[in-house]
Amino acid sequence: MTRAGQIAAFTASAALAFVSACHLADPPVDGGADAGSDDTGTDSRTDTGTASDAGSDSSMDAAADGGIDTASDTLPATCVPFEELVPDVPVSGDTRIFPRNQVSLWNCSLLDEGGSDVAYSYTNASPLPAKVTVTLTGLTADLDLFLLEGACAADTCEAYSATEGDETASLIIAQGGTMFAVVDGREGEAGPYLLALHAQPVELTCNDGVDGDGDGLTDCADPDCAADVACGALCSSDGTIRCNETVDGGTAFEPGAIDSYAGCPGDMGGGERIYLFPQGGSGMAVTASLAHPGADLFLVVLEDDCSSNAPAFCDSALVSFAPDSMLYYYLVVDGPEGLGGGFSLHVTCEETACGDGLDNDVDGLTDCGDPDCAPSASCSQACDPLDDAGCTGTGDACYVGSPAPLAGFCHEAGDADAGSACDLPWDCRGGLVCIPADVCLPRCRLDGKPPKCDKGTCAGLGAAPLGVCI
Repeated sequence: MTRAGQIAAFTASAALAFVSACHLADPPVDGGADAGSDDTGTDSRTDTGTASDAGSDSSMDAAADGGIDTASDTLPATCVPFEELVPDVPVSGDTRIFPRNQVSLWNCSLLDEGGSDVAYSYTNASPLPAKVTVTLTGLTADLDLFLLEGACAADTCEAYSATEGDETASLIIAQGGTMFAVVDGREGEAGPYLLALHAQPVELTCNDGVDGDGDGLTDCADPDCAADVACGALCSSDGTIRCNETVDGGTAFEPGAIDSYAGCPGDMGGGERIYLFPQGGSGMAVTASLAHPGADLFLVVLEDDCSSNAPAFCDSALVSFAPDSMLYYYLVVDGPEGLGGGFSLHVTCEETACGDGLDNDVDGLTDCGDPDCAPSASCSQACDPLDDAGCTGTGDACYVGSPAPLAGFCHEAGDADAGSACDLPWDCRGGLVCIPADVCLPRCRLDGKPPKCDKGTCAGLGAAPLGVCI
């Protein structure tokens, strides 16, 4: 299991958010119909509300029948738009006002979106195709954004954003086409939000000699075509970087061959440094990390080709990927137009195939002889993560290998005490757990059985019945 997998095994299962009650939008009037019916809703910016509205709105109906539409738990559930969005006119709302879960699972995501959701519609009435960008801000709860095309249904999602902060997603809509923007709550969460939509014409055909979006720029001269095959910018490497190597460099005064990358947001018009990674292969996981103190830089990993059109992974600090032995990979340090800056690029490779007889991460250690394979079933003795009794050998302790179902593996115990920093599970002494905050804490049982906490409270971390004493 990689370090990322070990961290995920201890991810906290829930978080409580304090939100203040406020009325941001009037509920739709439905004449007393059930909350699961096809309400079209009234415009929250023009409906002043009356005393009679309160007796017939959908939020009151929802409370009467349990508040949740359980018919939407399976695909293809449908949603009913609350109102039409107007470009550049923000709309405020609050998913607590409408306790209605129209869709819990979207075709574009595996996340649990079991909270209340509110849908909006938008029709491109301009004579040109448009790139529509929707932003979701002002959040106090974990709300996500989903963009649908053609129909408001769980199986029509074309783009989404599901981070832990503000959300942004874009979709290209044809002339006369309709899209839907849905604000949905992660794992039952609900709260206020501000939703905004911006639409601008976009060039779709980049080799016809026509200014398709009317902005005075034709084909490859239009930034809309930067990632199009007809306008792809080629690059070449400045050298190589291999497993467990670090390269220190800078982008200041470097020429900029590529201004944008397919699948990566933002301006990349600055100079870049490019390194070929020649060791890709099955049975390994690669993590490239970028440190760039004081510089506005981005890490991009290009797959199969050194060009702006190559499939790319990108992040400001860290990119992890499982390489294909049949493809080339290029690690690019780039940024917006400007002076650039210094950076340190490091590549870490981990063994993930622990029974094939190969040194997949090229570190001179094979299969169970590689510490990367310590948590794997083929290289360790299975044990109960709540009991070290199943482990044999001096100092052996049981550490968590899988959270669901809960399973463990035996490893020589570390010497880090409770409260000490840890990087790997076996850095901690026996009976301790290395949590996501990289601190060793005593383990306990959530059901009150031994082991219990001598101090503090037993808190769950997504691996029940295992908990840690906090």
